[in-house]
Amino acid sequence: MKVTEKTEELLSHVIKNYVANKGFKDIKSRMGEEYPETAKIERPSSGDFLTPDITATKNDLKSYFEIAIKTPDTDILISKWMILSQLANRKGGALHILAPKGHYRFSEDIITRGNINVKLIKL
Repeated sequence: MKVTEKTEELLSHVIKNYVANKGFKDIKSRMGEEYPETAKIERPSSGDFLTPDITATKNDLKSYFEIAIKTPDTDILISKWMILSQLANRKGGALHILAPKGHYRFSEDIITRGNINVKLIKL
């Protein structure tokens, strides 16, 4: 997902009103202005890279945060969320999917189709 002005606003809102308020530290974001850039993760099957929207730690456990936006390319999104969920589980953290108004049902469908272990939150 490309960082648009709307996405940038959502990322900023999520960082300030959710991630930081929940006690997460070492916050990194795809925005790259106020926070360090998140690391790119190589997809094992294709060699492509994926970039989490936000990463942060709490009690030395790493979690990933994704803004759920409707997209016609659901297979790539399922793959991305599955990889991030597995990485978060390995690091003792969790994958948090934050769905803005109008995107919650889409997010639920993606999570169900991929059988992905996430924390789904309404924005």
